[in-house]
Amino acid sequence: MRIPMFQQRPVSSAVLAALLSGSVSGIALAADASDAEQSAADDRAATPAALEGVVVEGSYVVNDQLDTATGLGITLQETPQSVSVMTSQQIEDQDLRSLNDVINNAAGISSKAFDSSRDGFSARGFDVDNYQIDGIPVEYEGGQAGGETKTDTALYERIEIVRGATGLLTGVGNPSASINLVRKRANSDELAGFVSASASRWNTFNVTADVGNALNASGSVRGRAVAVYEEGDSYVDYLSDEKRVLYGVIDADLTPNTLLSVGASYQENEPIGSMWGGLPIFFSDGTRTDWPISASTGADWTHWSTEHKTLFANLTHHFDNGWQAKLNLNRTTSAADLELLYLFGSPDPETGLGMGAFPAAYDNEREQDDFGLRVNGFYNVFGREHELVLGYSHSEQDFIYNSASAVETPDVGNFLEWDGSYPKPEWTEKSRAEDYTTKQTGYYLATRLSIADPLKVIVGTRVA
Repeated sequence: MRIPMFQQRPVSSAVLAALLSGSVSGIALAADASDAEQSAADDRAATPAALEGVVVEGSYVVNDQLDTATGLGITLQETPQSVSVMTSQQIEDQDLRSLNDVINNAAGISSKAFDSSRDGFSARGFDVDNYQIDGIPVEYEGGQAGGETKTDTALYERIEIVRGATGLLTGVGNPSASINLVRKRANSDELAGFVSASASRWNTFNVTADVGNALNASGSVRGRAVAVYEEGDSYVDYLSDEKRVLYGVIDADLTPNTLLSVGASYQENEPIGSMWGGLPIFFSDGTRTDWPISASTGADWTHWSTEHKTLFANLTHHFDNGWQAKLNLNRTTSAADLELLYLFGSPDPETGLGMGAFPAAYDNEREQDDFGLRVNGFYNVFGREHELVLGYSHSEQDFIYNSASAVETPDVGNFLEWDGSYPKPEWTEKSRAEDYTTKQTGYYLATRLSIADPLKVIVGTRVA
């Protein structure tokens, strides 16, 4: 029910009493009282009143120092680049369940769908190919391995997006943006967390649990576990998905100044009815097609299944002189199993004939090791305090890619009557299509010079 808007005005108690009693004399008395109150109000208005300060706290704002852009551990205000931070509260409130959802709701960066399982990100006219996890650069083969853009947000405390060139920390890549995924930590020494369940249209059901607690009496060792299960259909014909996510992390205070974090994550996506490519744009006579939003080129047997496993360890030490050292290790193993159907051509607007088919089966595996070491702190020159960061990063990725084709390719027939029942073909033996190793090593240095109290200059370099 919608309540009509109205304008509120103060009404004195005497006027209210008169209205309730209906007394003429009461109204006269009320008028006198009202005049007196108005005079008092004028006197109060003439005297300036001290306004109390109002403090607004919101979990959409991050006051922590960020390393994503420069590695110097400075605030958003001090960072000389455009940075967007999607906090866990914002992710929860907007129900952003995947990395792709976050990108679609972030400023200055966009997502484009290649098909039902792959998305590409771009910023400032360039494709985004730089990613970080806890500030360590990682390389994604999203175009072939797939599934990275479907990463569940339940694993992360926040997602930081730095727009523009980020070569100082990430190395080789486009001057578009860098996406930093900041993992959740076991930061509670008391039992805390939540369990939630939801159901929505398209028969979608989701259960999420996030629980943390101390693992010893002193609270110096803490643990946190996250689990997600989701399944459901889609507004796209024949498309459904099943997702399983597990995450665990242990934080241990080795000393008052040393923190060790170790953990693992697992995500599996099993979509059925996956599309490969898109729908035809033109009919054979050159006119534009106009498909319903539910239209699909997928079949009832096509799938784009992916599995991602990660092991990580982070060691952070704060020295007594204000310096800090961080050591990060990350190992990612990914696998994908694909049986797909690519439809091409321009159908006849009357008969629906003219479409060709290319069925194919693929599998791939990717193993990647990432290592990072960073030291940052303060130093004094010419009576002023300046900041310095020194870092080293190394990544090595092994990628193999196998493919098979159909022994026979049945005709598509009338595409205007497509119902996803295209027969599943018999496959040939798989052969090795790609097998390569990518290594990248980088050394970087940056300093933030305090020229004057209101003026800072950041200079740096990287050798890759």
